[in-house]
Formats: sequence, structure tokens, C-alpha cells
Amino acid sequence: MVGQDGQLKIADFGLARAFSVPLRPLTMEVVTIWYRAPEIFLGATEYTIAVDMWSVGCIFFEMCKLRPLFQGMQEIEMIDQIFRVLGTPNDEIWPGYSELPNVRLIENFHQYAPVRDLREHFDIPKELLDDQGYDLLMRMLHYDPEKRIIASDALMHPYLQDV
Repeated sequence: MVGQDGQLKIADFGLARAFSVPLRPLTMEVVTIWYRAPEIFLGATEYTIAVDMWSVGCIFFEMCKLRPLFQGMQEIEMIDQIFRVLGTPNDEIWPGYSELPNVRLIENFHQYAPVRDLREHFDIPKELLDDQGYDLLMRMLHYDPEKRIIASDALMHPYLQDV
């Protein structure tokens, strides 16, 4: 949801979990499937609020294109769609990737190269999503949750400076 003040609010709390330190093992049954971060699909039992930034990135894309970025009906279809667009991850771009429990289940997946430019691929005009907006989107959709942009940094991103 976007409030009258322009503030983005995540509103589907049907399966929300309390966030506490230390992190407790969690399940995969969180977040509406179209907005679920890849680490959840891949079986991570400990994840952070970075999963929310992935969701915000998916919503940001949807606001630009007026359709969801990923629209799979099942987990395996979703991870395939993510890989087709962002490329098949590896330990170089996402340290610890190969250690995730469900990676072994998809070892024989096709190896995809990332789409060069999501704007071109999805026919989003640069007037609608300029270079700064694209940079912000890609930081939200970073595979490695440790490198995914955090909310406070996103708010300071140049794309949002004149808002």
C-alpha cells in the first residue's frame, strides 16, 4: 500500500513472524509467493528483514510495469522465473548459495545468464524508470541478502531524494 503521504506500507501480515535476536529457525511458508525472496525458496531457515526489501523491489517493479515481475503458481516455477531474469546464482555472487538446503534439488536446472537490462527486457521506458530508479530496483533485487539494500539506505538513495 502507498499512503497519502507517499509512504510504502507492507500490509499482508497473514503469516508474519515476530523478529527477535537471536534469530529462530523459520519456515518457507511466508510472504505471498510472487514477492518471496529466493533465499526462502532455497530453504534458508534463518533469514532477515532483507526478505522484505526483496518484496519491496518486486512491488517497485510492479508499480513501473503495472504487472508482477514474477508470477509463478508453485515454488519451483517461481525460482525458475527468478533465475531466468536475474541469472542462476552461484557462490561468487552469493556467498553460501550452494549451502542452502534446496539448491541440491535444482542442481540440474538450466544455467541462465542474467537479463542485461530489465527495462529493455520488460519494455519499461527510461522516462518511467531512469538510471537511478533502475539502480535502486537492482539493489532491492540483489541475490545476496547481506548485500541487498536496507530500508534506511533505500530512503537515502538518489532516486528518492526529490520525493
